[in-house]
Amino acid sequence: MAGHHHRASSGLKQKNKSHKTTKSNRAQKRASGAGRVERAGPGRRAGAAAGAKEQRRRRAQQLKDQRQRSSRKPQATDAPLTCAVVPLAENAAIDVANALREDNIQVIETAHGDVRSALHAAAACDVVVCVLAPTKKSDMDTEEPETYSPEADDVLTALKSQGLPTIVGVASGNAPDAYRLDIARRFFKDEFGDAVPWCDGAANAPQAVRAAPSKLPRWRQTRCRIHVKNASSDGTLLDVEGWVRDAPLALNRLVHVRGVGAARITTCEVYATSDATTPSETLQGSCDEPLKSAATPDELMGEQNLENMEEEEVEQPRKLRSDYQAAWDGSDDDDDDNDGIDVEALNTSTREEEVEVKKPLTLQERYDEDGEFPDEVEVPAGCAARTRFARYRALRDVQASPFDAHEALPRQYGYVHTLRRFDAERKAALAEKGEVGVGAYVKMRLETVRACDASSLINDSAGVSSLLKHENRLTVLHFLVKRTTLGVGDTQPLPSKELVEVVCGHRRWRGRPIYSSHGPKSARALSSRFLRPGDHVVCSVLGPLTYAPAPVVLFRASGEACAIGSALTCDPDRIILKRCILSGVPLRTHKRKATVYKMFENPEDCAYFKPAQLVTKHGLTCHMTCPIGTHGHFKVALSRPMSQADTVLLKLYKRVYPKFEGADDTDVVVA
Repeated sequence: MAGHHHRASSGLKQKNKSHKTTKSNRAQKRASGAGRVERAGPGRRAGAAAGAKEQRRRRAQQLKDQRQRSSRKPQATDAPLTCAVVPLAENAAIDVANALREDNIQVIETAHGDVRSALHAAAACDVVVCVLAPTKKSDMDTEEPETYSPEADDVLTALKSQGLPTIVGVASGNAPDAYRLDIARRFFKDEFGDAVPWCDGAANAPQAVRAAPSKLPRWRQTRCRIHVKNASSDGTLLDVEGWVRDAPLALNRLVHVRGVGAARITTCEVYATSDATTPSETLQGSCDEPLKSAATPDELMGEQNLENMEEEEVEQPRKLRSDYQAAWDGSDDDDDDNDGIDVEALNTSTREEEVEVKKPLTLQERYDEDGEFPDEVEVPAGCAARTRFARYRALRDVQASPFDAHEALPRQYGYVHTLRRFDAERKAALAEKGEVGVGAYVKMRLETVRACDASSLINDSAGVSSLLKHENRLTVLHFLVKRTTLGVGDTQPLPSKELVEVVCGHRRWRGRPIYSSHGPKSARALSSRFLRPGDHVVCSVLGPLTYAPAPVVLFRASGEACAIGSALTCDPDRIILKRCILSGVPLRTHKRKATVYKMFENPEDCAYFKPAQLVTKHGLTCHMTCPIGTHGHFKVALSRPMSQADTVLLKLYKRVYPKFEGADDTDVVVA
């Protein structure tokens, strides 16, 4: 073989991996680690420490805010400074209120432990003054001192949920100085943080109030309020003059007049100060939104508005025979001998429920029963289940089963507005800016819905407040609320659709809300029959549209605050389902078959609900195969063998809706 040779330079020589001859210690390996970040140590850059990037970002944001505040030229104004004095003990705020009035500060006094007056004052003031009067240890029977009363604790909880403006603390009382100052320092730090200024004694309160930095909650930064100085009315025309506070005033939007409702600005004269005689600018209102909040239903468009206008026909038992149903149906099986059950004995037996006459349960008993057996109901004696639950339907999957959001709507929903692009409308409304700056003195002429008493608006620091776009339209609001017991004697259960007063921002109205579970935006929710303490649920109520962020407090008809929360969204198409569970007991079980009783009273009900899927408390699924006898017994086919101690359940669902205050109402009265 000419030309063939075994030479090393031919390129075919095998090359093995060489051994690692470099020796490195643990520190060198850590230093040369791929992608590892060391902690900052002595002599290293501080930027390499964990969290330094977040610190630099916060520092840059603080410097940016400082530059914006320094470049912002405050408008010269003679608007009075308004303070809400909140006492945390009996007779603790008398000296403080007098000292503030002597310094030409307008004071809004609140009663001790009054949640409603405290919320109203905090929403209409510039500064909230909390007066603390600690008690001496020698004056008390217990070892712990009384820093503030339980009623004041309820007030603080409600104020924090609504959102607080500037906070100033005042320590007063006859306790020793060292003890009083120590209690006040710890209290204000724990409740409001280190940045909250506080002073000792009523004499130092005016100086502390004027030196406190300005601060507003988020919901007040986009909504203007007018500190009314004078007001007069002539029919539906209302003349108001006062100072613009919190946010610029937009003339192309509606305003809310306390105690009256929505109003439209026709003319607005802007003055530099309240003493000026010549307006610096005269503007015309350009709002085209209607003052009426409810929509006009068209009964010819959409059959859902025509519900209950014609007599309902009695629905016949449904007959469903699909491949899936045929697979479960055991009527064609050879083993159809009633499994040894004496049908004649079942027909002639007398049920204990027919003899026993149950008394109607009280509200507390229904509350306890719902907590022990949620959503479980019984068919009333002498009433057919197919009649009692005619409006209910059985859903195989609550989230995935088809359910039309516009099917068989109540007539009251014909007066409700729907915003299809709610998120986009909310973003655009919050980004709008007003024409009249904060601090200006304005004289406006308003066109209201009805006549009002103008004397009640004089010296009201929030007599007129602005509304964002579409915020006067009637819709279905959803609030995320929590059950609270604010006030003495609020121990009664709070059922769904009970009449409550909704206080949302500067507006309030009455309604009958329903409560449901909180979940994803597009998920169907299950309604709750009661609002239980500590539960965070969604409260759905009919009322004027309100964009988030906005606080909300629910009051009972008797005046106690029963729930606090915030605005979530506005969506009339949100499906809230009420669930009713009918339970049955297995009379006899054999392999994957069983005989169930105590669910129905007649075989017609068994035939009516035969297409529905049944479940058990132990996780089995089953279907009815055939009724037995005349007392509502029936046979079921199970997915696997069933225990005799198990319970068969039939889950039925119906969509529920919030209601107006009255049965024939078509709108809410906003005050």
